[in-house]
Amino acid sequence: MFLIIGAIYFHKQGFLKGRVKLKYIKEGIQFGSPLILHGLGKFVVNQSNRIFIAKMVSINEAGIYSIGYTIGSLVMILVNAYFNFYTPFLMERLSDITEERKLQIVKMSYLYGIGCLLTLALIVFLAPLFFRIFIARDYYNGVRYVFWIALGYCFWGGYMLFSGFIFFFKKNKILGWLAVFNVVTSILFNYLFIKEFGALGAAYATALSFFLLFVLLIIITSRFIPLPWLSYQKIRKVKLF
Repeated sequence: MFLIIGAIYFHKQGFLKGRVKLKYIKEGIQFGSPLILHGLGKFVVNQSNRIFIAKMVSINEAGIYSIGYTIGSLVMILVNAYFNFYTPFLMERLSDITEERKLQIVKMSYLYGIGCLLTLALIVFLAPLFFRIFIARDYYNGVRYVFWIALGYCFWGGYMLFSGFIFFFKKNKILGWLAVFNVVTSILFNYLFIKEFGALGAAYATALSFFLLFVLLIIITSRFIPLPWLSYQKIRKVKLF
């Protein structure tokens, strides 16, 4: 339905006229293809820990883990809502960067961090109550996974925070390589940690792999544009709009 409506609209606006230019097709493929790898990498990371638990612990524990994982990943509600606002905010400031705009970007990043920590605390606090009311007693042990999964997704949100710089500077290949790194570290950590700590090791693996991804992207983006992260007085005083 959306395809048909969109085609009619673009036709009426005159957007479907003209020639197909190979240059733009090539640019689109170069920009988008690393993101396919990026999406596949995220899918592999999400599913691999369950497979490891099912093979190394038990299928029953994999089901319990999945419930805890789902509750912990509720952090993504905040992350996705925030980025609907943050992405145009970031792009607008990067397009005409000044010292004041650098401070605005840093301030928004700190506000995200504070919001994420508060959300993490809220989810961890409410998780036991949620499990008692809505989840069958056989799955109640899933509550022990919530903190580490939620923490991991806070780091993933931080990774998304800095990925906007990659998109702006059209360095998407970096995200493709980081996706490969994330898959390799996640699989390695899952094997080692589950062997050592049982199913809880999968939650540790998720948090650690997302943390390393977050730190790596901070280091990479700092080479594109240095930001005044430690100028606390200036950050506090700067107005966002």
